[in-house]
Amino acid sequence: MAMARFKDLVLDAVDAQLLGRFWAQALRLDWHVQDNGDGWLNGPTPRHTIWINQVPEPITAKNRVHFDVYATSLAELEALGATVVESQSRWTVMADPEGTLFCAFLRDQVPPDRLHGLVVDSTDPVAIATWWAGVFRAPVEISPQGWATVPEIPGIPMVTMDFNRCRNRRP
Repeated sequence: MAMARFKDLVLDAVDAQLLGRFWAQALRLDWHVQDNGDGWLNGPTPRHTIWINQVPEPITAKNRVHFDVYATSLAELEALGATVVESQSRWTVMADPEGTLFCAFLRDQVPPDRLHGLVVDSTDPVAIATWWAGVFRAPVEISPQGWATVPEIPGIPMVTMDFNRCRNRRP
């Protein structure tokens, strides 16, 4: 039995309405707003819930956790308010309307679940992935390039949690 179970994803936003509408369209989910300005996205099952909470602070640094999403074109995401930040060989780094980074993976046909992965930057991706795999009692796959993936997490609204290497920016 797992030590924990996945509950929901939560995004912070200065303008929860703006981000709620963007992510609802980008992920093909339904947007629901609450009286206090917060809201949530939901889809075909309860595991597809993403809460968007309004906060007073704008983004001031690169986010260490981001989504990997499927799309048929970058123009589709740009029309929703995303901007291209950097092109890679297999994906494109983009920013949502508030500047939160995510990666777009283009496909001729996208699956019904457009959210592929939750990606975490880490100074030790293998150790962190192994820890999360233990928490969820899921397998861990370690690449020769140093990144790691945890697939098959029960109840998670995406295919994988991925862990990439980043430099420690603390002094």
